[in-house]
Amino acid sequence: MFAPLRMRLGIPGVISIVALVFAMLGGAYAASSSGGGKATTSAKPKRGPTGPRGPKGPKGDQGSPGAQGPAGAQGAAGLAGTTGATGATGTPGAPGGPGVAGKSVLADDEPAGLNCEQGGSNFEVEGSGVVHYACNGEDGEKGDPGDPWTPGVLPSGSTETGAWAVADKGASFGPVTGAVAPITFSIPLAAEIGEANTHLITESSTAEQKAFCDNGAGEAASVTNPEADPGHFCAFVGFLFGSSPTPPAIRKSLVEDGMGKPGGLLFFTDPEAEGVFGSGSFAVTAAP
Repeated sequence: MFAPLRMRLGIPGVISIVALVFAMLGGAYAASSSGGGKATTSAKPKRGPTGPRGPKGPKGDQGSPGAQGPAGAQGAAGLAGTTGATGATGTPGAPGGPGVAGKSVLADDEPAGLNCEQGGSNFEVEGSGVVHYACNGEDGEKGDPGDPWTPGVLPSGSTETGAWAVADKGASFGPVTGAVAPITFSIPLAAEIGEANTHLITESSTAEQKAFCDNGAGEAASVTNPEADPGHFCAFVGFLFGSSPTPPAIRKSLVEDGMGKPGGLLFFTDPEAEGVFGSGSFAVTAAP
């Protein structure tokens, strides 16, 4: 039935006719279903003019970020580069020259008087013909004696110290009986010291008795710090038991008081021979 129409109108035309037929059937049905069986016609309202464009609305919230896309596949490895060409061989250097042989330094003693007043040595590089001299210096002045000095005597104003001890029951020495504590000077004196310049210092000694046994160099003179003024000998008693009330005598011999050049002794009288025990120190200073 529609074949002739399809041939003249084509497919688009046929579709248009079919649509028109359905539209007419729909309109007829609508007319028969409203108004009590009476057909009515409703006029379609006319569209008014387009109003002005409204204001731009606020910017919307930023959307949540999208999910991360899958990683792309790894690319294929690049092709290896080609090896460069080998460089040209360099030209060999010129051979080194012949080495210079070393020379010795000749040395010899230089006699006094010609090139060196005090003598010395001379030096020459072998074959150079140039001589250099190393001369001895002049002799210096003789220095002062050292301290301590041996042999010799105690210099003026110098002090030497020592210790003494006695432990004896007493003995008879001719006209006297007692005990002896030897005093020896490691450096002898230039002159003897008379009785008036020898002093025995104990805990009960007065300031007058100690006057020549404290040179005021610092710490006070005592048995642990013996001192003596120039030209004086001082014996300090640490402890003493058993001697007679007579103080020990300071002698250069058993019968002569004073102090000799090499030393002397402390003589403790003990007529009853009961024994003497004691110890102490001494100091002697050479006279000015």
